[in-house]
Amino acid sequence: MHVEATARARRLEDIDDCVAMLGLVHTTDGYPSRWPDDPRRWLTPDGFVGARVAADTRGLSGHVLLHRPTGDADASWVSAAAALPPERTALVSRLFVAPRARGAGVGVDLLQTVVKEASTRGLRTALAVAESDHAARALHERCGWQHVDSTPWTWSGGGRTVLHCYLGPATSS
Repeated sequence: MHVEATARARRLEDIDDCVAMLGLVHTTDGYPSRWPDDPRRWLTPDGFVGARVAADTRGLSGHVLLHRPTGDADASWVSAAAALPPERTALVSRLFVAPRARGAGVGVDLLQTVVKEASTRGLRTALAVAESDHAARALHERCGWQHVDSTPWTWSGGGRTVLHCYLGPATSS
């Protein structure tokens, strides 16, 4: 059964539902690869610009956020790899869709929404995706994101991967 979802700004009262949805995604897909010590804080990182959620008649079905590069290594690498000055960059992250809503276009809608939101702020979107996240990489490529760089990466906790940087599609505001 397909239920239509609508993207809207995330509200403070959505955070607990977002954490619950993230927990389900983590259990189902292993995203994020390391469960954050403070999931509420993880959903509102330094440089936070805004977040969008998808909601349908059964509740929240997806989440994505925009934040500015703040000097942490991965954010700085994405900005440099995308050849964007930090002041013109909006990083897209924390994109996840509830398992019950997969295949209904929720991820596509959320990505399109944040690309437009960034554009209205005079910003260009970029993001990093781990090598192992094949579904996310395929989604971004289907949505017109351009792969611009890859690099071996060691997470602060010691895990290793390859990160792929994508530049969001250009749009007029």
